[in-house]
Amino acid sequence: MQLRALAERILYATRIEDKLVDLAGWRDDAPGPATGAPKLPGRPPSLALDVQRERVAFPGVHELDQAGTRGRVLHFFANHELLAVELMALALLRFPEAPAAFRAGLVRTIEEEQAHLRLYLDRMAQDGVTLGEIPVSSFFWDALSSMDHPMDFVVGMSLTFEQANLDYARYYADAFAQAGDRDSAAVLDRIHREEIGHVKHGHAWFQRWRDRSMSDFDAYRAALPPLLAPSRARGKVFDLEGRRQAGLSEAFIRAVEVAGDSRGRPPGLWWFNPTCEHAWLHGGGHPVSRAARALVEDLETLPAFLAATDDAVLVRQEPRPDFLRVWAATAGGQPGFCVYDPSTGSAGARQPRHVSTFQPWGWCPDALRAVRPFLSRWVSDPPQHADLVRAAGRVNRKSWAAELRHALLEEEAGPGVSPTAGAGASVNTLSQAMALVDGWLARGVGCVLKADYGASGRQHCRVFSAADRQIALAWVGNALSVQPALVVEPWFERVADLSWVGRVEAGGALRVEGVTRFLCDERGQYRGAVVGRAWFGLPSEVVRFCHGQGEDARFANRLLERAALRSARRLAEEGYGGPFGVDAFVHRCADGLALRPLVEVNARWTMSHVASALRRRLAGGVNALWLHLPIRDIEDPPTFVERLEQALPPVVLGDRPTARLASGAFFTNDPLRAQHLFTVLLVGKDAGWLTSQLAAVGGPRLRPMLEQLALPRP
Repeated sequence: MQLRALAERILYATRIEDKLVDLAGWRDDAPGPATGAPKLPGRPPSLALDVQRERVAFPGVHELDQAGTRGRVLHFFANHELLAVELMALALLRFPEAPAAFRAGLVRTIEEEQAHLRLYLDRMAQDGVTLGEIPVSSFFWDALSSMDHPMDFVVGMSLTFEQANLDYARYYADAFAQAGDRDSAAVLDRIHREEIGHVKHGHAWFQRWRDRSMSDFDAYRAALPPLLAPSRARGKVFDLEGRRQAGLSEAFIRAVEVAGDSRGRPPGLWWFNPTCEHAWLHGGGHPVSRAARALVEDLETLPAFLAATDDAVLVRQEPRPDFLRVWAATAGGQPGFCVYDPSTGSAGARQPRHVSTFQPWGWCPDALRAVRPFLSRWVSDPPQHADLVRAAGRVNRKSWAAELRHALLEEEAGPGVSPTAGAGASVNTLSQAMALVDGWLARGVGCVLKADYGASGRQHCRVFSAADRQIALAWVGNALSVQPALVVEPWFERVADLSWVGRVEAGGALRVEGVTRFLCDERGQYRGAVVGRAWFGLPSEVVRFCHGQGEDARFANRLLERAALRSARRLAEEGYGGPFGVDAFVHRCADGLALRPLVEVNARWTMSHVASALRRRLAGGVNALWLHLPIRDIEDPPTFVERLEQALPPVVLGDRPTARLASGAFFTNDPLRAQHLFTVLLVGKDAGWLTSQLAAVGGPRLRPMLEQLALPRP
C-alpha cells in the first residue's frame, strides 16, 4: 500500500483501530503533492481536541498505588503517543520530497509509537480506564501542525517532545516500580529504550540540516517553533545517559539541562546595573571605576533569582552550564540568558523574538540606553521609561529619605523607637555640614556624612575625633563639587540591619513582602544577608527586643511595615513604580535598644529582594547565610571552592518544580569567573557552625570580616 494512503488513514481516521493500521509492505513510489495541515486530526468524539471539557489534574506519584490512578497517568501518555503518530503522518504528507531515508525513518518511528499506544491501552484497561474518558490536550498539535520544513518536525518532535520523554519515561518507570506495578514499569522501560532511537534519528537529520554558523544548541533554539522553548526538552528528572546514547553532544546536553524554563510567553528582560547611583549623578555612559566594573561582571547573573522562568537575563558572557546546573534543578528552574553588550546594543543568538517588560536593577539613564534596541520587539506599547528614570533620580537621593525619616520618627515616637533628634539633616554647603559635625562632636557623639547619591556604604565619611574632622573638611568640599547635597547623621552602634522590600505596582497599588536582615562590615558595606527567619543567629537580647520583650510579638515587624507602606505611598506620589527596599536597623542607645525604622529608601531592586527570593528555595526547617566574600580576603582562592564544597557538600531534596536546598554551600555567582567577589549561600540549621566551617576553609584573612558581621559562634 502506498505510504501516502497509510498516512492519510492515520491522520484523518476517526477510529483508534485505523490509527493503528499495520504499515507492513508500504511503498513510497507515489508520494503525491504536499498536503496542508488540517485544523485538527481525525478523532473519535471522546478524544476530540476541540471539545472543551473540565480538565483533570495529573495524579502525583504518591497516588500510583491507588486503583484507577495508574490508568489515568497512562491515559495522558497514551494521548501523547497518539498525537505523535498523527504528527508523523502529517509530516509524511507535508514533505513528500524529503529524503527517502528520512521518510523511511519516520515509518519505523510510527510503528514503534503505535506499539507504545497499544501497550498503554492494554495497561489502562487492566486498571479499568478507557481511552477517551479523560480530557486530552492538543498542545503537541498546536505547536507542530504548522511545520513548513522537515527541520521544524525534527526540532519540535524528535529533539523536544521525544527528548523530554526520555526523562518522563525514566521517571515514571521508577515511580511505577516503587508503587509495585512492575508491568507498567516494564512498559515504560521499553518506551524509554525506543525513544533513545527516535531522538537519535531526529538528531542525525538535525545535524544534516542545521545552521553551521551557530553552535548546535543555538541552531536548535533558533529553529524551534514559536510555542516551544528548549526547556520543553526535559522532564522531571534529567536522563543524561539516555541523551548520550542518542548521540547528543555534551555541550548540547548541558545547555538543555540548564535552559530557562520559558513555555512560550514573551519574556521580560532583566539587566543588572548596580551603578545606577553613578548614572543618576553623572548621566548615562559616564565611565565607572575598575572595581565597579568588576562587581557588575561578577554579579550580573543575580537577577536570575528574581526573574520568572519565562524571562531572560541580559549578560555580557554566557554563564557556564556547570555553574547553572544546581540552580536549574531547584525550585522550578531559572530564566534564560541572552548575551548582550549595552555599549553597542548588540545581542547574541539567543535574543528573544518578543519582549513583554524590561527590568533593570535600577531605572537610570544607562537603563534607557540598554532598553532602546528592544523597543521594536515589545508586544504592546512600551511604557514611559523616561518618566521612571526621572522619578527614580529624585527618590533615590539620601536627602529625600532624610525628610521622610524625620516625619516618620515624629509620628512613631515612643518607647523602643530611635529618637527624633537623631533623624539627621541634609545640607548643601561646607559651612552647614561642618556646623552639624561640630554639634555632634560637642555632645561626644560621632557622626557620618553621606553623599546624596551613594550605596552600600560607599561615598560615606565617618567623624569621631578632631583628626577625623580635618579629613571631613576636604571630603565635604570634594563631595559637594559633584553631589547636589549631603546628609549628616549621628553614628549609632548598630546591632542588626533590617530591610523591608516591596513594590509599587501600576496604578499606585502597593505591595510589601516582609522583613529581611542584611549583614554589613564595620564600614557599613554590604556583606550579605540572613535567608529565612530574619532573627536567625541574633543574640537573644535583640530577638526579645524585636518581639516587644514578650508583650508585643510584632513590635519590630509592625513598625517596619508601616515605614515601608509610608515610603511606598510617597514613591507613588513622586511617579515612581517598581521595586523598592526600606533599610532600617536596631541600635544601642542610653536606654538600651531602639529601632530606627527608616534609614534609606532604595527605589530599585536590592540585595534584600534577592535574599527573599533565595528564601523560597530553602527546604522546610532550615535557614541560610548569603555571604559576599571579597576574594582578596580568602586564602588560596583557586582551591577555595573545592574545599568549601567538601566541608559543606550541597544537598538538594526532591525534583523540580518542588526541589529545595537542604544543606551545604551553593555559589550564587560563578566562582571560576569571579574577579572581586564570591557570593555563597550557606544552608543549614546553625549559623555559628556554618560560619565556623567557612572560616576554616577561607583562612585567617577572612576571619576578621566574619567577626565584624556579629554572627554567633558555634
